[in-house]
This record gives sequence, structure tokens and C-alpha cells, in this order.
Amino acid sequence: MALQSDGCKIRIEDFRYIRFSINHMYHLIRVVLFLIICFNLATSCSKKNDSPAPVVLPDTLTAGWTKITSLPKTDFRDIFFPDNLTGYAAGGQGIYKSSDGGINWTNINTVNYEVNIGAANSNRVCFVGNGPMPYISQDGGNSFDSTSYTTAGGGTAGFKDCFFSSLNTCYFSSYRYMWKSVDGGATLDTIFNFGVSSTWTNLFFLNDQLGWIFRYEGIYKTVDGGANWALTTSLSNTFGSIWFTDQDNGYYIANGAIYKSIDGGTTWQSVFVPALATSGDIHFVSMTEGFFCMGNRIYKTTDAGATWTQVAALGNEQFVEIHFNDATHGWACTTDGVVLKFN
Repeated sequence: MALQSDGCKIRIEDFRYIRFSINHMYHLIRVVLFLIICFNLATSCSKKNDSPAPVVLPDTLTAGWTKITSLPKTDFRDIFFPDNLTGYAAGGQGIYKSSDGGINWTNINTVNYEVNIGAANSNRVCFVGNGPMPYISQDGGNSFDSTSYTTAGGGTAGFKDCFFSSLNTCYFSSYRYMWKSVDGGATLDTIFNFGVSSTWTNLFFLNDQLGWIFRYEGIYKTVDGGANWALTTSLSNTFGSIWFTDQDNGYYIANGAIYKSIDGGTTWQSVFVPALATSGDIHFVSMTEGFFCMGNRIYKTTDAGATWTQVAALGNEQFVEIHFNDATHGWACTTDGVVLKFN
């Protein structure tokens, strides 16, 4: 059978052939596209597999420093040793305790995210972490009191830091308020309103009456046990740590530098810039000898901050806190679950 059109004779078999050819071509194109996709996926996977692994930088530890990796890979935020054997660390997976100077650790509370620790001794210790309830233990972490507090305006407290100035007196800072306990943390009362909220605070007291607080907007000082606070140094959206060796000489670390005051915190001068452009923690063990951590490094001074020497560096970890009991006993923790011990 054939069709006649415009002088051309077309057979039905021709249509069948054309139809078969089109279908064949369609399936062939699908096969080719499938093969191209498979090739691209294989090439992509090969590139990923062939990409170099992250470079593991070496640790540089001077004499006396030991790296402890027995803890879980958690985001630690603070470490505190009330004595040379008993210590606490806190962070993303809860609260940990060591009874052998930091070699071995046990999880004693799964609450998170506790970021600051204060202790009067090995038994009386407090933990805070931006929430309405500080966790207070009077028996070395065997039990905890976690009373929830609200502010005078009815909002949640949001505790940021805690500091024992003596066995029974402990100060607490929250977003806007200063709190005080005179019974070892059993009860807290607000004693001062800073008027503005701060998402960062760091406390330091020399005794029950004299203390300083580092807030986002500046550094304040009290001379009457926290009843009144005077702004001594204005800052702008800054977070850091502060330490005083006596009523006149103090240090703070912020914005990648160490600052020193010799007039009780009224004026400050930069004394060291390690070119790391981060914040860190600082701790002095005497009038002249102190340590600070910043980035992956720890530095030491023996001349009251005039010069600083690097004493430890962890290749791929970042230090967040250090704690020293004396010139020969110290600890540091990282955001990757590592504890560094100095002895």
C-alpha cells in the first residue's frame, strides 16, 4: 500500500521505518546521557577521594606539659582545679570531674551548656551557662542544687559567670544584674542592675569587697562587695578575661592583645600583641609570673607582663580556658575535648 502526495509515492513501510529510527535514536540518547551522568559522578567521587586530607599540625610542648586526650570530643568551655588533684571541666556534653590531677575524667552531670566554673574548694563548686539556674554542688559533684531564678522584671536570669571570693561568698553575673550569695551558693539575691544587657561577662575578685567585671560595654569595679559598680573602662562589643594580682596591678585579654593597668583598672596599656587576633584566658600565680592562652598557643611571663614566651602550642586545637594553682600546677582545655596539663 502507498500514499500519493504532491507527486511523491510514500509507502506505509517507510513510516514504520522512520518511526523505528526515531524510537531507536531516543533510546540511544537516553543511554548516552545515563553514561555521561555516571562518568561525572565517578569523576566527582574520584576527585573527593583524591583530595588531600586536612593537614595535622604538630604540637609544640615545652618541658612539663602533657596532652591528655581521654575525654570525649566535646566543646569544653572552662576548666577549674580547686586543688592539685580535684578538677572540673564543663562544656557541650556536661560536667566532668578529675580526682587525679587531670589524667582521668568522669562525667558527673549531663547538663549543658555550662560555660563557666567557680569553686571555693574541692567540694563547693558552681557551674553556670546562660540559663536561669546555676548548678551548685556542696559535696564535690555527688549532688547538685539547680534552683531557677528570675530577675526583678520577671524575666529569666541568664547567668553568665560565677566567682567565689571566699568560702561562703560567691558572686554571679547575668545579662543585666549582679547577684550575690553569702551561704556558699545555697541562695542568691540581686544586688546591682547595670541597666543594659551584656551577652558576655567575666568576674574577678581579690576579696569579698574588691572586684571587677568585664562586660561587652566595658570594665566595672566595686569596692563595697558588689553593692555599687563604677565603669572604669569603656569598650565596644568586646569579650575577654580579666585578672588582678593586687589592688593596683591588673591585666585583661581581648581583641588579640594583652592590656595592663597599674592604677586599679582606671587606665590600661597594651603590653603584648601575639598577632592571633582572637580572645583567650589569663591567669597569674604571683605578682610577676602569669600565663595566657590564645588560639592554639599558651604564653608565659616572668616579669609582670613586660615580655612573653610561648610555652605550648597544639597544632589543630583551640584553647578556651586555663587555670593555675601555682607556678608548677596548671591546666588548659580546648574546644575539641583536649586537656593540657602542666606539672
